[in-house]
Amino acid sequence: MNIQGLIKELPLLVNYGRDIDGWIKDFEEVMELWEIYTLRQQYFWIIKCVNQDISIEIKILKEKYKRNEYPTLKEIQYAIEKYLNITQSEKCWTLKTIKVPNDTKISIFNVTYRRLLKNLECDFRKLVTIKDYLNSIKVRRFPYQQVIIKGCKTIEDAMKTASLAERIENELIESNKEEREYFNNHKITYNKRNNRTDPYNTSFREYGLINEILIKILGNLILIITIIIIIN
Repeated sequence: MNIQGLIKELPLLVNYGRDIDGWIKDFEEVMELWEIYTLRQQYFWIIKCVNQDISIEIKILKEKYKRNEYPTLKEIQYAIEKYLNITQSEKCWTLKTIKVPNDTKISIFNVTYRRLLKNLECDFRKLVTIKDYLNSIKVRRFPYQQVIIKGCKTIEDAMKTASLAERIENELIESNKEEREYFNNHKITYNKRNNRTDPYNTSFREYGLINEILIKILGNLILIITIIIIIN
C-alpha cells in the first residue's frame, strides 16, 4: 500500500466545518477506494483526519469497547456531533437555508441535498418542504420556474425536474453558441470569397445563411419545448 498516497487523499475534518456527515461520507469513499474495510484499520486512519480534541473524544468512545473491538463510523460521527453540540435543529436549519453555489450543477447539488435530508431524523425531515428546496435553487431561474410550472408534490420530484431543466437549458445555450460560431465562421468565409466587391451578392448569401441558422434554432426550440411538455 502506498501510505503517502493514502495520507494525501484523507479528508481532513477541519475542511468540512460542522458538516460531519459529509466528512464521514468522503472518508468512507477513501476507505473503499483503498480497500480498507475493517473497523480497526478505519479507526486508525480516522484519527489522522482530526485535530487533538476530536481525537480524544474518539479515543474515549473506543474505551467503551473491548480490546479488539472498535466503534463504527456512524458511532464516531454521532460522538463528534455530540461533542460539537450539533443538534438536529441545526442540521434542519442548515438544510432549509442552503443555496446552490454558482459554480455547481444542480444534479451535484441534489446529491448533497439528499444526503443532508437523509441525515435528519424523521420528525425534522418533515419540516423541510418543497418551498425550502425552491429557495435553494432560486438563483437558477429556468430550473426554478420549471419546478413551479410542473407543480411538483415531493422534494424528490422537484430535484429530478430541476436537474432535467438545467440539462435542457445547458443544451440550448451550447446549441446557440455553436450556431453563432457557425454563422460567424461562414460570414468570414463569404466575405473573403467575395472580397467585398459585390455587396448585394454578399448580403444575399448572408440572408440565406441567417435563414439556415434560424431554421436550426427553431428546430432546437421545438425539441426543447417537446421535452418540457413531456416532463410536465
